[in-house]
Amino acid sequence: MSRVFMFLATMLMMFFSAYSQPQEAFEIEAGYFFRDGVSSPTPFLRNCRTGTTDAERYHCTIDEMLKILEREFKCPWRDLEGDQTRVILRFMVNTEGEVERFLTLFSDNTANRAIEPFNNAMIRAVYTTSGRWVPLRESGRVMPGEFVLPVACNCSDQEKPTFSRLDTVPAYFANGHYQLDNFIQQNLVYPDGFLSRSGRQTTVLLNAKIDKTGKLDSASIRVVNLNTIDYRLAENAIKILIELGKRPWRPATVNGNPIDYSTDFKVTYVDDRNPQRSAVPTFWDIIVGNSHLYNEGVTLFNDRDYAGASELFKRSVFLDPDDRDSWLMLGKSYIGSRQNELAKPALQRAIDLGHPDGEKWMKEALKPADEKPVLPAREVRQRPERTQRVEPDRQLPPGAIRRPAGQRQQEGR
Repeated sequence: MSRVFMFLATMLMMFFSAYSQPQEAFEIEAGYFFRDGVSSPTPFLRNCRTGTTDAERYHCTIDEMLKILEREFKCPWRDLEGDQTRVILRFMVNTEGEVERFLTLFSDNTANRAIEPFNNAMIRAVYTTSGRWVPLRESGRVMPGEFVLPVACNCSDQEKPTFSRLDTVPAYFANGHYQLDNFIQQNLVYPDGFLSRSGRQTTVLLNAKIDKTGKLDSASIRVVNLNTIDYRLAENAIKILIELGKRPWRPATVNGNPIDYSTDFKVTYVDDRNPQRSAVPTFWDIIVGNSHLYNEGVTLFNDRDYAGASELFKRSVFLDPDDRDSWLMLGKSYIGSRQNELAKPALQRAIDLGHPDGEKWMKEALKPADEKPVLPAREVRQRPERTQRVEPDRQLPPGAIRRPAGQRQQEGR
């Protein structure tokens, strides 16, 4: 009797341990899913049952999906010759072989068109395969499984689109394209008095590296168009990207093999969405020169008020994007407040402009943020001011900045 009891207890323990294992897989876009470094198969189309290996069935399914998309997909637009749209679509295949739970992981197009109509058309086309899949089977048990479909589409002929496999799959946000956009929108911070030069919007262009493990390297973040935008926007965009780096990403792959990848990001600030748009002044004073901002920043820097100094130097570099002294002092101020990640792009700009001390302070920025910074023992010198005030209704002179009337330090655009 005791032996029977022990046998039943052992079987129950094996049963519960099998079902207590986590079922969510870490996906690599080549079609293989990994748990603890061990590969397992993916769902596949019934037409591909003749494949003798998981890889053959996967590649057969991709080829079949390309044919189905060319037959079922309806282009929402007509692109010019050579334009293409890349999309990585993830969906679930349930135990009945039906497709469900679509998620766009990555999507872009060279023509910069609105991508949502294309993604919706893709989902409609893929949905026509529902019921034609062989579900995932592990250890003799049928279970739901994910399939990742990376393709490129050319809609030059709107009636007969062409699809091809993406051999090089870019890195993407694991939670999907829309979640990435939502995270960025929820974390936008508009500077006080901000108004873009166009009166419509300003876009911050960033670049960062995502390694083969899917880690976004915050130290690699660079602002591509730093000399043409308000630095306060760049600072907010960098903070957003640093926070995104703490969330899961999927690495880029070439023929299924993970690689290190450099990717671009866009963070757009739209004037109409600025919650403080009504506070943007209508009348402006016109001031030429940035030396007064630089000197005020130097005063705060010498007093060890690094946070206040960085705000003034940010305004100084916006006024004169080629002022290498202001870029250097901005980087040093960030080092003083132990914000080394923000100091790096400012110091890189100073280096690009040829500041002789740029490399020295970049070495300081590369040190751990918790290490006590080495700051100059003597005070930084101020420089002569060159400013000019003109009537608000006069034409803007070259290099001028608009300021709210009656305010001395408030910046606007």
